[in-house]
Amino acid sequence: MKSNINHLFAIAIALAATSFSCSDNDNRKNEPANDWDHTRTNVNDAANEARDDAHDAAANARENANEANAEWQREREEMRAEIDRRIEENDRDIANLRADARNRKKEVRKDYEDKVNELEKKNHDLRTRYNENKSETREGWDNFKKEFNHDMDELGHSIKDLFRDNKTNK
Repeated sequence: MKSNINHLFAIAIALAATSFSCSDNDNRKNEPANDWDHTRTNVNDAANEARDDAHDAAANARENANEANAEWQREREEMRAEIDRRIEENDRDIANLRADARNRKKEVRKDYEDKVNELEKKNHDLRTRYNENKSETREGWDNFKKEFNHDMDELGHSIKDLFRDNKTNK
């Protein structure tokens, strides 16, 4: 009987040893076999994260560029409307000056009409310059806008000056 107990005890120990070694192998399957596998896994994870970050940054940059382009297009359309309004206003003022030329004395009428013609040509040239503008960069657009607005303001002052002279020299 003692030998049966010893046999049973030996079998129990063998089973326990086999069970522990199998469960230990199962745990090892879930872990990298060595440090190199672990390092490779970390590097791959970091590379994937960096790729995802770069992808997100590129998507954000495209979105920001699209928003900036839309803003630039809105600004151009607003300026176009403002320029059209100002040029039409100049056309009306020039037409009024031309009509007033008929009321001028003959000796000053020719000089006055020449000034009106010059203002009309400048107004036409500004319209043409704006319509032919092909600024494709923000910097080019900003430079054009600055110069154009300056020239448009200068023309507006010249028209007002001629109106003022018209009132005092009739």
